[in-house]
Amino acid sequence: AVEHCRDWAAGTQVSFHLLEQKGTGKPQADQLKLLGGASSSGAGRRTVLRRTDRGDKADSKGDDEKTLEKAAWSVWRNSGSDDPRLEEYIELNSLDPIAKKALRHCSSELQAVVIEKGMSIQENGDMQQKSASHVVMARVKIEKAKIMDRIKNGELVVPPP
Repeated sequence: AVEHCRDWAAGTQVSFHLLEQKGTGKPQADQLKLLGGASSSGAGRRTVLRRTDRGDKADSKGDDEKTLEKAAWSVWRNSGSDDPRLEEYIELNSLDPIAKKALRHCSSELQAVVIEKGMSIQENGDMQQKSASHVVMARVKIEKAKIMDRIKNGELVVPPP
């Protein structure tokens, strides 16, 4: 399945293929392929994927959350992309923590979609895992909505491609 996800904070459209391992009904982390997409604001731009600073909190997470994290990490590793302009923009602008996080981790929405799709195609998927993926989606949507409001109000200006 090919899914499209527009990351409004970065103005980048990304396409990814979620390939299912034959026979198991479960997506394999190393089969999540990320492709650079094209958007009206920047043809051929690649998405910026950032590592999340987990620190010591990783040890206290449940197995389901660790599973979600591994899937997101696989996408980050396979992308091989980075955009220094994003770092420069963050350094030059005084942004509140939520805006800064959204810009640094502009792949969060893509990761959440990958995870949700991966969980939903499991024929005998664990309900806790499915619930966890929906929690991730909800958190991301709230964060993105806050960013979009700031952009609409002119409080936050997204740099051109």
